[in-house]
Amino acid sequence: MNRKQRRAAEARARKAGNAPTTKLPTWSGPVPDDIKRDIAKVVRSVEFQFVDDVGIDKSVEQEGAFIGGMCLFRNLAGQVMLWKLEIAAKIALGGMIYRTGPDERRDVVAFCGENNTGVKTALGLGGHYFLISGDNIVDFSVGDWKADSAHAPEHEHLMGLAPTEPAHWEIEPPDFFWAERSAFTPRDGTFTPELGRAWYTGWSGEPPDFDRLFDDFEPTLKSVTKHLNHGIKFYALKERLFAMRNGHTAMRFSELAKLIGDPRLIAKAKQQERLIVLRGKRDITPDDARALIAEAGLDREAGHC
Repeated sequence: MNRKQRRAAEARARKAGNAPTTKLPTWSGPVPDDIKRDIAKVVRSVEFQFVDDVGIDKSVEQEGAFIGGMCLFRNLAGQVMLWKLEIAAKIALGGMIYRTGPDERRDVVAFCGENNTGVKTALGLGGHYFLISGDNIVDFSVGDWKADSAHAPEHEHLMGLAPTEPAHWEIEPPDFFWAERSAFTPRDGTFTPELGRAWYTGWSGEPPDFDRLFDDFEPTLKSVTKHLNHGIKFYALKERLFAMRNGHTAMRFSELAKLIGDPRLIAKAKQQERLIVLRGKRDITPDDARALIAEAGLDREAGHC
């Protein structure tokens, strides 16, 4: 990315994502699993509805940006979400293969060309949008793949392939993937991944213009900003990431109450949920939890002396 492209990307980050910094984030983790799960909950709680001719450049649609499901919408929203949390992320396009059942040819979700990489045909794009964050692959669309598999005949027509039988689903896909790239790298000499595993591959040929793509979807991304901000506040994501990145300990009232093991206090803590950040790394004991709860006055409100 040259200087002009970098500045344009930074301007889009500020405009679409209301990023708190003037530069794109460069930090990429490690992010704890519980924070990953809550970030994914927020991103995946956005509901997109396809409306013809509203805020969509038809040339993008003709390129096949929508074929294959929600991956573009999910991961563009995810990119904005991660920028807001000052986590590095950039949209990427390539091939994706996910194994769903015993048959290595039939039982796959495959958004790619014949060589397992993404490709553009005369009819559109045969590929998959995901995010790259440092050495990690991040994909918030995984929970949509089972429903997306209903569009397999459309994808096969796009690739000029003969339609196959519907894939068998022996497993339920997770809501998202967020792991090191090595976990998604194809193994030499294998045709498809193992059951429940996904491969993310490259792109054959000239990729789409990501700058234009982001600009085309800017109105949609701005429309979900309020919802993303609410989710960040609800899950205290900025505070938890601050604690983690600075070597502190963050715990919710409900987590402290569970350590004490009092059902009434647990119920009250969930109603009065707050996050406490303690300086330094600490292993919280039940006695510590009881003292912190008492200091906050929650035990009195719950009817304890």
